[in-house]
Parts: sequence; C-alpha cells; structure tokens
Amino acid sequence: MAESKKPKWKRFEKLITTIQKALSPGAVVTPNEKIVGQLTGIAREVDISARHKTGQFNLLIVIDCKDYAEPVDVKDVEEFIGLVQDVAANKGAMVAPMGFSTAAKTRARKAGIDLFRPVDTGEHEWRVYAALPMLCVFTELTKFSVRFSWTGRGAIPTDIHPRDIVLYAEDRTPLGTIGELVQKQWRNKRLPAEVGVHENLSIVDGATKIRVGDEFNEIRVHVSIRVESKTYLGSIPLTELSGLRDEVTGTVSARHFLTELVTPKDIEEKWQPISDPDQLVVKPAFRLRAMITLDLGDVGPGHQSVAFRVEAPEAFNVEIDTQSSGPLL
Repeated sequence: MAESKKPKWKRFEKLITTIQKALSPGAVVTPNEKIVGQLTGIAREVDISARHKTGQFNLLIVIDCKDYAEPVDVKDVEEFIGLVQDVAANKGAMVAPMGFSTAAKTRARKAGIDLFRPVDTGEHEWRVYAALPMLCVFTELTKFSVRFSWTGRGAIPTDIHPRDIVLYAEDRTPLGTIGELVQKQWRNKRLPAEVGVHENLSIVDGATKIRVGDEFNEIRVHVSIRVESKTYLGSIPLTELSGLRDEVTGTVSARHFLTELVTPKDIEEKWQPISDPDQLVVKPAFRLRAMITLDLGDVGPGHQSVAFRVEAPEAFNVEIDTQSSGPLL
C-alpha cells in the first residue's frame, strides 16, 4: 500500500517509530508488538516497543501514539498506565502532536510516564517549524595603528599607507604587508581579544626589514589595536531536525540538526542587541562567536573574515522554539 493511502494514525506511528530508532540505535524498536500481559494473561498490542540489553538486564520501553485533534486527556493516560503495568514495562511514554491536558500531565508525572510531542521538519502532516535560540557575540578588531622605531639611520616609504608596507624577514623573504600580518595574527589568536585598547604588540617574530628603494633597512614594528564586542539574541531556523520534545522540561532529544546559513549582516539587522547577557532570564544553550577582522580595502571596515564557533556545555538539554506548520497541501 502506498504511504499516502495508509490511515493517518498508521503514518503517525511510523513517524514516531523512525524517530525512536534514530534516538536509540542500540535498541530493538518494533512497531505494533503483541506482548502477553502478566496481569491479564492476554496479548496486548503496544504501538511501539523498544528493547535494550544492558549488562545482565533486559529493559522494555513501551510507547503509545495519540494523533488526536486536541490535547490528550487524563483518561487516556490512565488506560496507558494499566497497559504499562500489565506488560511489566520498565518505562512508558506517550507521544501526541497536540500535547496533553494539565490533568494528564499531573497523572503521568506521578506514575512515571514520560510525555512527548514529535518535532520533525520532514514533509508530512506533523511537520514543525523549529529554530535554535542563540546568543551571538561579535568580537571585532575595529582599528589599529602602527609605530615604527629603529636604531641609527632609518626611513620608511611615504608614498603608501603604512598598512600596505611590506615587511621582510632578515633574509629578505617577504612576510606580507602590515595590514595582512595584523589580520593573520588576529585570526590565529596571537593578538588580545579582550575588549579595549592593547598597545605595543608585535606582529612578527625576529628581526624585521622594510624596503626603501633598493635598500633593506632593519626596523621594529609594533601595533596598537582596538577590540570591540557586540552581543545579539536571536534564533537560527533548523532545516533538518527529527526528535521528541519533552512536555515537562520543554527540551528536545535528537541525534542531529542542520541550521540555515546565517550571515553577520542577518544577525546585525534582525537580531536583538543585548547589553548584558548575564541579565537574561533564559540563557540559550548555544553561543555563536564570530571573530571579525578589518576590511583593509578602499571601501572601509567590513565583515571580510568571519570564523564561527558554536559553544555548548559538555552535557546539555537543547531548548528549541517549535511551531506546527499544519497539514501540508
């Protein structure tokens, strides 16, 4: 039977089975398994079972799928509790795209039943929009100045900007322009990244020469830099995500996710500037850092070199903004 011809509840069970298999690769996940009840002595069909062996223990988890048009009520939770007890499952969970009533959540919590909503960006009736809340910190080298010094007689070219002066090693091998060397040291984290003005910094190791006409003169070059920081609060849309959202904690369990591309311009224009991230009531689990260098071309400063890094604690629960898109037409 073609997938689209199957009953909607059957397609929903298949979706949850697929998600659960991805979340528990070490378990045997089976849809519509019949298990003989230890209390009733009859075969009870569970929507999804997950069996996992750990050491000398064989664990059984049963999952009930409820594709209702409204939140699941306490009556359904009560019935599922009886099923969990009858098949002697180690854990029970219910999944419903419309969530659960307050009474249902209370009863499930007291009985140790987990409650979830599906969070999946695939092409199906239960597709959701998902975005990852995030702080973005732009640390930018906004300005630098150059100081030249030498012993005895010396000279520097006066017909070009100091940033465009090429420095040479002692063997007269070109090292790059001063502007290029500043950018390189910044990217390689060999210049201070703390906000403020930092003076008398070296950008090359060892003796340095510059060329004036046909002569190579030894010279000492130091720079002063200004570092500024801006923080923005926003979210990055997720193009690929498949997991389950805990109805109690609001966190999503998933094996992987893929975000849309985001540019510094997007963040500056669309995200909210934050003066003090420590004052945020809810702190996003992820922090995006962008190290930005100067554009040394004729157009002036700009975002010409951006290195992104996502930060997260070693163990964390991901809070994701989700919104159902409704049935696909």
